[in-house]
Amino acid sequence: YIRAQFQNLAVARIMKETTPKSQLQEYICACFDWLEKSPSHVKTWIFFFYHCASNSTLREIHHEMTSMGQTRIVQLLAYGASQGVFSSDDHEMKAK
Repeated sequence: YIRAQFQNLAVARIMKETTPKSQLQEYICACFDWLEKSPSHVKTWIFFFYHCASNSTLREIHHEMTSMGQTRIVQLLAYGASQGVFSSDDHEMKAK
């Protein structure tokens, strides 16, 4: 639920923009807005991170969820590169 709430916020902000640069900026801003608007979600998410360190099942869930976010960033970078806005090298690494 918590991760889905953040993802919805991020996607909504990205979709309002039309250029690769502004979409990436909105994705980044969505992270900070989520911190301010949902501090209890952030605290719970950090607690979840803590448990991921010792629970392989939770760690795998975390990996799956963060992979979705990384894929979204890779797509934004690739789109920006195709438009000549971003460099066209190693989007996967930059998304991390």
